[in-house]
Amino acid sequence: MSFKGITFAIFLIIALAMAGLFFGLPSLASQPQNTLIMICAGAGLLLFALLSSVVYGVGKNAAGQPVKTKEKEAAPPPETVLFDEKIVQVLSLLQKKGRLIDFLQEDIAGYQDSQIGAAVRNIHKGCREAVAEYVTIDPVMKETEGSDITIEEGFDPSVIRLTGNVVGAPPFKGVLRHCGWRVSKTEVPALPKNQDLSIIEPAEVEME
Repeated sequence: MSFKGITFAIFLIIALAMAGLFFGLPSLASQPQNTLIMICAGAGLLLFALLSSVVYGVGKNAAGQPVKTKEKEAAPPPETVLFDEKIVQVLSLLQKKGRLIDFLQEDIAGYQDSQIGAAVRNIHKGCREAVAEYVTIDPVMKETEGSDITIEEGFDPSVIRLTGNVVGAPPFKGVLRHCGWRVSKTEVPALPKNQDLSIIEPAEVEME
């Protein structure tokens, strides 16, 4: 039962008791032996009414106060990830084997084609070795490039990309221009601990 319901019940009991005492007062007063009973009953009702008013006042004040709840601590904002460690690791492997990052960061506009060709040969060799050591790459399609092939219904567009004049529904007949590549296996070494994982290659300082 709510606080208001309990308060109403208390005052209803008091009102009924006071009414019974009021209407029974003449008959009780005619008998002297009941005088003490009347006094005790009246004092009890007054005391009951006083206690009820105190309880009502305390309960009303308590009910009027807002319930204090412990504020939920705001979760700290998620840490912003600025780079992917695995991507950095792959770039590091290509840099160590083929000096790929050095080449890409170099402005080659002022070099002759012959100079660039000689540099690219070494970069190609080192990067090829790095890829072959850590990643196994297989062709998507085994057919020889330039051969005629048929693409059946239900092919995966993420595996086979159709170009040229694509009309109608499968099966499609065309010429294989590129075999495509897929990764079948990777053996990249574990990332080192207690090291800045954003470093592709550390700076090199030669002591004199």
